[in-house]
Amino acid sequence: MKYYLLVLIFLLSVCTTSATHLAAGNISVLDLGNGNCEITISLSRDTTTGSSALNQIKYFFEKDDGSIFYSRNISFQLIPGSPLNGHPQNVELYQAKDTVNFLTPGDYRVYIQKCCMPGPFNNASINRVFYIDCKFRVFANGVENSSPQITNPSINVIPVNQSFTYNVNAYDLDDDVVRIYSIHPLEADSVQIPFYVDPSSDSTNVFHVDSVSGDLVWTPNQIGRFLVSFEIQEIRNRKTIGRTIRTQTFIVLPDSNHIPIINNFSAIPVDANGYKCVQINPQQNYSLTLFAHDLDMDSLNMLAYGEPFELNNNQATFIASPLPANQLQGVFSWTPDSSAVRLEKYKVTFRIVDEQYARDYTLFIKVGNLIPGASELKEIISSINLYPNPVQNKLNVDFSLISEQNIYFRITDNSGREMVKWNSELYSKGKQTLELPINLNDGIYYLEVLNENRLLKTMPLLVLSK
Repeated sequence: MKYYLLVLIFLLSVCTTSATHLAAGNISVLDLGNGNCEITISLSRDTTTGSSALNQIKYFFEKDDGSIFYSRNISFQLIPGSPLNGHPQNVELYQAKDTVNFLTPGDYRVYIQKCCMPGPFNNASINRVFYIDCKFRVFANGVENSSPQITNPSINVIPVNQSFTYNVNAYDLDDDVVRIYSIHPLEADSVQIPFYVDPSSDSTNVFHVDSVSGDLVWTPNQIGRFLVSFEIQEIRNRKTIGRTIRTQTFIVLPDSNHIPIINNFSAIPVDANGYKCVQINPQQNYSLTLFAHDLDMDSLNMLAYGEPFELNNNQATFIASPLPANQLQGVFSWTPDSSAVRLEKYKVTFRIVDEQYARDYTLFIKVGNLIPGASELKEIISSINLYPNPVQNKLNVDFSLISEQNIYFRITDNSGREMVKWNSELYSKGKQTLELPINLNDGIYYLEVLNENRLLKTMPLLVLSK
């Protein structure tokens, strides 16, 4: 009870009650065929601020060339079970759907602009418009294309000075490549919110989003309210054909309680890139039992999200059950059929929740013998070395290829933003030496090695001009 009073006092001290305070939101588009699509708008409302319930909102729909533009009011339904059972902050989840008919080929944008976000924020200017959008492409000749689908609800409350992991978790129905980045929040298309900076972090674990896994890892070192936006990119044939934005708030509170943990997640094998990953064949059952506990002896709940739970055939299952001494057991089970075989990995997020806080754990699953195994890096790159590191203006990269490959390199910053990218080149088998010019501000970066948008390796890089 003391904790919930603390949350309420903090929120009431920084929020007004004159509008619906949106804690998170995103838009997705489902291709129904024949030029028709279904638009889904998902929003969550912060109920602790005394703001009004969400009944209706106006969304806008336009074509890039300006030939189509209209707005439409749409009614929302409260998702059953909301506010979230066991969620550390009272957040109601709302969803609305609409159908748009007879679209011609081209690029489209669906968006909402809604007042207000519940500021003030530690890392952005106050009283800004809440803006999210989804950009998607309609192809000719019956080629299907839906936008990335986001599976995970937001986590809104976290403790200061504790390591925290959160995953948006998104997948693509057309097996397009999905990459997730932290971006500067927007208040209109291509219009950034002014005075925004990345959330304040402990220097040992700065705010950073892994573009492949989607994991946000962060140790906040400041109490307050922080604004964050994620861009989920949809990539086909190495070209970005769409994106959707998830914008949300994080409330950082005093660390009077520990985030719960999953005890045995570290025992899951990793692939050569360091991601937790297992491989199974079609018609083969995979079962994973996870055990969780909480240092404060709070009651626990565990949830699971991801594409395997959304499939039309042979969906995965997850059951959580209590154990003695306030511990918890969660059992994930999946027997994929042959239709689940593909090159891209599936991704599952396990969320452990106590009475106050939550944390996400991400697992990759590869289905089928045709998918490279856990040693996929070794099948392409046998060794790689960077020097000098720290670097000033020229970086040497030594690497060895098992076979001839098209490889390209790029550098991202701590938030996952792409800073520089070099064109893909065909490299022969054996040892290679590459010199990359560096023209970046001093700081910590990451060099990524990719092969047709498949991340092969990520290595930390320190830039020091002197």
